[in-house]
Amino acid sequence: HIEQRWGAKCFDGYGSLEFQPIAWECEEQAGGHMAEDFAYAEVLDPYTHEPVPDGAPGLLVLTHLDKRASPLVRWATGDVVVRDSTACPCGRTLARLPGGVVGRADDMLVVRGVNLFPSAVEQVVRATPGTCGEYLIVLDEDVTDPATGYLTGIKLRVEVTGDDRRVARELAHAVRAELTVRAVVETVPEGTLPRSTHKSKRVVRADRKVP
Repeated sequence: HIEQRWGAKCFDGYGSLEFQPIAWECEEQAGGHMAEDFAYAEVLDPYTHEPVPDGAPGLLVLTHLDKRASPLVRWATGDVVVRDSTACPCGRTLARLPGGVVGRADDMLVVRGVNLFPSAVEQVVRATPGTCGEYLIVLDEDVTDPATGYLTGIKLRVEVTGDDRRVARELAHAVRAELTVRAVVETVPEGTLPRSTHKSKRVVRADRKVP
């Protein structure tokens, strides 16, 4: 939206309070280049902590290489990324992170064996005509197996304009087709859902109050 409205290019700069810098995007916008001369990066399976191959999502773990004040060794960022070690069209040979941060390891949902991140849901929501881009993933009894407690799908509460039945139908179909999970879609008028001033909270569980 910023690029379209301002006529400006937007570039992703990735860092954290504890660890700076991590990656930055070049003019190709093909994923942030890792600061590999400053940090040693590992991409690991969040459960086994074994390395994952390039192209597979994993937990980013970083080690400072030249920091003298409070260096961090094998610091788990909590961020899930995908690494691409091929050379960028810009000529740089540093590994890249296509798509930036895919999600947070503690935000990952498991739906019938499928690992699902809110960021993937967001892409589908925003690509569906008639939605306003604001949504909540609601985890309640409608999408939970009462016997096991496991998720059988996701409930999406989405702000829409226009024909809400059509939007709900098309969004549910898109989630099934692109993310291979079932979606129960509830539509609400634009401006209904709460707005965040810092990091957006996209997942709400049944034991928490939902607007």
